[in-house]
Amino acid sequence: IPDLISLRLVKNKGAAFSLLSNSTFFLSLLSLIVTIFLVILILKRPPFSNLLAISLSFLLGGTIGNGFDRWSQGYVYDFIELIPIQFPIFNVADIAINIALICMFVDTLKKNNAKKYL
Repeated sequence: IPDLISLRLVKNKGAAFSLLSNSTFFLSLLSLIVTIFLVILILKRPPFSNLLAISLSFLLGGTIGNGFDRWSQGYVYDFIELIPIQFPIFNVADIAINIALICMFVDTLKKNNAKKYL
């Protein structure tokens, strides 16, 4: 989409905003640990609210996506660039992780509001 989104392939050896860019093994191990933790959490601790279940699903998908790239390539492929603002290039797994965090936040707000009226 001209003047809005550009596709530009970048190999990112770091985490968000290229943090820890020289820590490929650490980030690979961290993604594996988070993935295993999420799978165990999902299998051992149901039921979840619908919103939290969606959130955990997006988070698991994002960690698997980025983790697969890290373990197989040693870096993550980022390719979505927002033209109008100065923002780091990102990928679909990053979007999934951000959706997960937003859903978790909304779920927490809903639970806090429900407690007020009990």
